[in-house]
Amino acid sequence: MKESILTSIGTGIQETMAFINWPFLFTFLITAWVINTVIKKRDKRPIAIPTFWRSLMIGVGLALLFWSLMGDHTAKEILRYLCSVWFAMFVMWDGLKKWTKQMKRKLPEL
Repeated sequence: MKESILTSIGTGIQETMAFINWPFLFTFLITAWVINTVIKKRDKRPIAIPTFWRSLMIGVGLALLFWSLMGDHTAKEILRYLCSVWFAMFVMWDGLKKWTKQMKRKLPEL
């Protein structure tokens, strides 16, 4: 019983990882990081959009751009892109923030 539960969890994780569009995900992460870094360095507006919402807008915009340019215009493909945005926003982005904070603590100031 316990092995079958672990097997089904492992199968679900494998299916999720296979469903995510990895080239899009890395493009989204790099694009959002660059845009957010540039905006943070020169942000002089009185009303700033929080980084989370700005990154989400970038992800949805990139998902629509990729979906329209890639030729396979099915609902499943747009779902793949949106799932990739969700995965990046809630799993990888949080992990990257924690990793960079740890690295900043461990590395001396240059």
